[in-house]
Amino acid sequence: MIGRHVANKVPVRYDATVWSIVFPLGMDAVAGIYLGRADHLPLVGIVGSAELWCAFTVWCVAFVVMVVHLRRSVVHVGPATAKTQENA
Repeated sequence: MIGRHVANKVPVRYDATVWSIVFPLGMDAVAGIYLGRADHLPLVGIVGSAELWCAFTVWCVAFVVMVVHLRRSVVHVGPATAKTQENA
């Protein structure tokens, strides 16, 4: 996905389905951490912790892209809506 935007210069656009990627990453990470603790498998816990940081990073990126999308939507829609209401 990163290569698509960096190498091919495809613009990043917000889509609500991005959150369907964030949730499983977080749940897998937490499951790995708890499995590592429960079964005394430190390697599984370490992998879960690393995946938790990845999930947090993906969450931050998705949140920032969502906020930028909302800001652009409000800025683009706001003045156009106000102008059409003034003309009516």
